[in-house]
Amino acid sequence: MIYLIRHGQTQANVLGQYVGHQDSPLTQTGQEQHAAVLAQLDDTKFDRIYTSPSERCAMLADTLADANGIQAARDTRILEFSFGIFEGLTYEQAKEAHPESWSDWVKGSSDFALPDGESIRAFETRVKAFAGLLKESRSVENIAAVTHGGVIGSLICCSLSLNIAEKWRFKAENGTVVRIQITHDGFAYLVL
Repeated sequence: MIYLIRHGQTQANVLGQYVGHQDSPLTQTGQEQHAAVLAQLDDTKFDRIYTSPSERCAMLADTLADANGIQAARDTRILEFSFGIFEGLTYEQAKEAHPESWSDWVKGSSDFALPDGESIRAFETRVKAFAGLLKESRSVENIAAVTHGGVIGSLICCSLSLNIAEKWRFKAENGTVVRIQITHDGFAYLVL
């Protein structure tokens, strides 16, 4: 079983800021969400745990790994999308501070990268590579990936052989655990 776990609520989530590669501290609600995830998974034995290097993910992954007597592996392929010059800004602030980049951004081209950021295509390429690792690991009993909402939507699409453009149809709230089962013959399905 694959467990895709989204970090708890951060201050940036509350403020509506773009935060991909930057970090933002957890709110009290975020800390409670981490505790709830740990309680929910208390009886689950994990063989491997991967985490985004972002502190908001790694702190949860490390606690989960300690409970399982293993180490969480940091993997940059499951970092959130890099918003470049929009990092730390609200939507309105980004639009006002960088009107040309904002205009290009909202056009939605997969190949457009915000200055100092990455393109959607580059993001999808690295997430697909991580999804391949998960599919190859189907003989392992339980794997956790502690990551971000955008990554989880893409991983669901990659795991279920859906068009990655459909990722917007999946929203993993803060503190959510999404379970995917991959059979020995490679068939994947969501476990609800």
